[in-house]
Formats: sequence, structure tokens, C-alpha cells
Amino acid sequence: MGGGADAKERGWPHEVDLTGGIVLALGAEGTGLRHLTRQTCDWMVRLPQLGTVESLNVSVAAGMLLYETVRQRMAGSAGGRPTKGSPPDR
Repeated sequence: MGGGADAKERGWPHEVDLTGGIVLALGAEGTGLRHLTRQTCDWMVRLPQLGTVESLNVSVAAGMLLYETVRQRMAGSAGGRPTKGSPPDR
């Protein structure tokens, strides 16, 4: 399953199941993903932006999506322990 993020989308990352194997497609800052790439994504979400920010730095967008992925995997695990593929407890 793969997906990406775009400011024009309506869904949010927490609404997508990120607990399995995923691929994140991230486009260029300002211009986003190419049309064909968007069409092949299983899901698209938007990332929260406040104020007059036009686009997020691609590394910031990646970090936000990866954080949500880890959060979901940890929340879905037994006893609060990370599921397979999540970082170990420190």
C-alpha cells in the first residue's frame, strides 16, 4: 500500500491504516507529486499547516508521516509495546 500527502486533499494521516507495509511518495516542495504518481497512490492525505505556509519542506512532511506511522504501530500493539517494524522501547 502506498500513499502521499498534498495540501489539497481532505483526509488526514490518522484516518489511514499505516500499521502494515507502506510506501510514502513525497513530491517536490511547492509543486507536490506528479499526476501519474498521484494516480498510482492507494491513498492521499493532507498535513496540517497553520498561518500562511504554502508548503512544507519535504523532510518535514516525511517526518510527520513517519511519526504517525510509528504512533499507530505502537498504539495497536499489545501492552503498549511496539509492533514489528516499530522502534524498540528505550
